[in-house]
Amino acid sequence: MINYQDNFGYKRVNLEQVVYQYLRNYVENNSPADVIAEFRRIFFEFSIQDSALRGHMESLIFSREDQARFSYVLNYCYHIVINHWAQQSELQQFIFELVNIIDSINFTTPCYDRRRKKIYELAHNFRQTDYYLKLKRIGNVIAHKSLSNFNFKEPVSNYLTHYPYLYKSLLLGKEYSPEEKSLIVKLQSIRQKYFEFQLAQHVIYRSRLMQIARARQMSHGAGKLLRRVKNPSLLSDQDLKISIQKYLEKPNEKETIQQISERFLLKNDSTVSYKKFKKNLHAYLLLGIKSRNKAYQLDKTILNILDESYYQSDSQPLTDSLIFQTCRRLLRFIMVDTTKQNNHSQFIDLVMNLGTVNAVSLLVKMLLICPKIKPELEQRLAILFVKYESQKAEDVTWLIKVLENFLIAFSLYLGRIDLSATKVI
Repeated sequence: MINYQDNFGYKRVNLEQVVYQYLRNYVENNSPADVIAEFRRIFFEFSIQDSALRGHMESLIFSREDQARFSYVLNYCYHIVINHWAQQSELQQFIFELVNIIDSINFTTPCYDRRRKKIYELAHNFRQTDYYLKLKRIGNVIAHKSLSNFNFKEPVSNYLTHYPYLYKSLLLGKEYSPEEKSLIVKLQSIRQKYFEFQLAQHVIYRSRLMQIARARQMSHGAGKLLRRVKNPSLLSDQDLKISIQKYLEKPNEKETIQQISERFLLKNDSTVSYKKFKKNLHAYLLLGIKSRNKAYQLDKTILNILDESYYQSDSQPLTDSLIFQTCRRLLRFIMVDTTKQNNHSQFIDLVMNLGTVNAVSLLVKMLLICPKIKPELEQRLAILFVKYESQKAEDVTWLIKVLENFLIAFSLYLGRIDLSATKVI
């Protein structure tokens, strides 16, 4: 069942319910191809055969709240069909085609029928709504373009399928049925695990190539015996190597970042004061982080943020709540400030001055000691994605590199991938 609320306060004649019931019956008794064709006829061409439905649709499109009401109903009807197909894996492939019907309509075609002209206007305006953007996202994610088809001249929106950690923030909504939500969560899990598997296989492949080259066996064709495993990321092989080496490095020459974070948590328990924790956190976050620009004083920036954070609790024992609120505050000041129209200029400065890998490493360190901030971190990454999703990827390569590095870091730190015994590529 789709969980929609009635957004219209006026007394209605159940126009919407007639449309909804007609569509439910149609989708349950017809093929996906027929459903898509009928959906097009009803909502984009107004060539409706059923006389009762035609009358109700005419009343709907010429109602007082025509645009808001039509957009609401159209979105609801999309979800009726998606909800039904989401329950059957063999039908999920048709969701992309359904969502993209509207993009195949030529709204500039001369039209003299007042009803068709009106529905053209309403459907065209629907493409400017958040409803449409969410539908496009879910269509793209379900279609799941392969990496070989990615073109950096495409809009950033086409890359969403590659970042499973953004699915919940950008695809799930209150209007989604349990079946739709289950499908999205399932896709997120499958694609994250698949990326982790491909990443591990690629690293092992590159490691073996290096071993063969060092053994001087390459000239005898030994390298040809290895099955080539493509780089699953959108980074170059060299950039991927740099990222993995950074995330698996030992900043203090003894322990990995993961091990250092575990020791940090053991050291900073409830016997430590909040003030002492902030001092330790400052040192922990900056360990192994170097700025490209000496004028960029990240050290002082973080110190100031921490000094001003909940200073009234400085003498109090450390609690999980204080850790969470402190990390959340850091995210706001060095990533995206949701209280100031999603200002993220400070994050761009961070990336440009530290480099993508160091910037991501800094934020992941925070995540390792406070896993509860992962939804907050993902939400801020989603905000950045939405901000630039209409731009070509080649114009915001910094963002693509950031998203790629989070995908890699999440795989290494939070996934099931283990490269500890592998010679890093």
